[in-house]
Amino acid sequence: MRKSSRSVVWSAVVAVAAVVLAAVWATRRGPEEVEPARRPGFQDLAAESGITFHQRFLPNEQGEVYKVNLYDHGCGVAVADYNGDGFDDIYFVNQLGPNALFRNKGDGTFVDVTTEAGVALGDRICVAATFADYDNDGHQDLYVTSVRGGNVLFRNQGDGTFQDVTKAAGLIHVGHSQAGVFFDFDNDGYLDLLLLNTARWTMAFDKASRYFVGKGDLQELGGSPKEYNILYHNNRDGTFSDVTERSGLKGQGWAADAAVFDYDGDGRPDVLITNMFGPSQLYRNRGDGTFADVTRDVLGRTPWGGMGAKVFDFNNDGRLDLYVVDMHSDMWMGPVKKTWYEVVKQGERVRYPNPVGATGKVKGEAFAKRLLHEMDQIFNIDYSRLVFGNALYKNSGGGKFEDVTDRAGSETLTATRRSRTGPASGAWSRRPTGRNTPRSAARRRPAARVRPPSPISTATAGWKS
Repeated sequence: MRKSSRSVVWSAVVAVAAVVLAAVWATRRGPEEVEPARRPGFQDLAAESGITFHQRFLPNEQGEVYKVNLYDHGCGVAVADYNGDGFDDIYFVNQLGPNALFRNKGDGTFVDVTTEAGVALGDRICVAATFADYDNDGHQDLYVTSVRGGNVLFRNQGDGTFQDVTKAAGLIHVGHSQAGVFFDFDNDGYLDLLLLNTARWTMAFDKASRYFVGKGDLQELGGSPKEYNILYHNNRDGTFSDVTERSGLKGQGWAADAAVFDYDGDGRPDVLITNMFGPSQLYRNRGDGTFADVTRDVLGRTPWGGMGAKVFDFNNDGRLDLYVVDMHSDMWMGPVKKTWYEVVKQGERVRYPNPVGATGKVKGEAFAKRLLHEMDQIFNIDYSRLVFGNALYKNSGGGKFEDVTDRAGSETLTATRRSRTGPASGAWSRRPTGRNTPRSAARRRPAARVRPPSPISTATAGWKS
């Protein structure tokens, strides 16, 4: 009996020890030993999915020889079901080398079909891409913008291939383009095209590197001659006509992104256009082919250096709200050493009253004043029209919006420490988040425009009534 009791006790001890050892072993296992299915959150499955694309940046403009210009923004990506099989495909845009189209095989993997589709465009620096069915044939066509290489409209031929119809469509434009936004501004059932342009921020063509060299400092960049938006009306026969002057959507230059939505509920698509070096502009569609700038009356002040704009119902009240994110409110930061880091961390949710932020706390007030004077001289900043930071506008109904950024906590100045590698020193260089690197900068690029599954998605899609 005693022997049996001892045996039971000993078995229990062994069992407990086994459980403890198993727990200890589990805690010592590296991340690579944990089964992917048990990991929380998202997983990087690019390699397993067959997506092998790598964006290649310009070695004389970024990385170790970083310059303050738009090349640092990286490139965009567009998503759509180009072959109509029910699965979303991906088109990647590149700076140095060809773009890439990956077809979704429907089993969690993709295959590179760039060559057979005919959409590589390896001869120019591309910026962004947009899928949209401009000719109403049921196939997603593709529009790609570039830096002085010429924008391209590819017609989807419905057999897995695309044809360059830029010239035939009347869309030849060579400049410093940002993005193409398709929406039906006159409600005639055909998608029109709004082309966003920036400024002449590049210089001479470098024959050896085969690209236009970018300007390298802020003052030189800020003085670049502006290039303006172009609104193309769809003629419903495969061609477009430039109706910019009459429409009122020429803008102020330095356009970055656009959000299309019916902010006042009158059944007509209105447009919000962000500005890299000025205020964003909200244009109300009058319904007669023209637009009116209603920014001051509807939104009030808007971000200086707005890059992205998204429309969504953040409080579930049935009305579309507007969120504009900026890129300049954190550019006053120097290299993130301890002093800078602490200052940034303390003001993580603060919208500063001017573009030099808390520079005075680190560099001294005299330096901050000189820097602010320099910024004012370069950009002629109108403080009565601007805020410095992100802006979340709550739709109050009746065509009115309220800035609720502070209340919602949507100012997101980030104080993440940056890697010590690479250049950058002094104000107006690189941000501590590393967002100027080509890989991560693509997040600020206008989102892909795809066929909208619901009215809310029209802010980033071809907009039709």
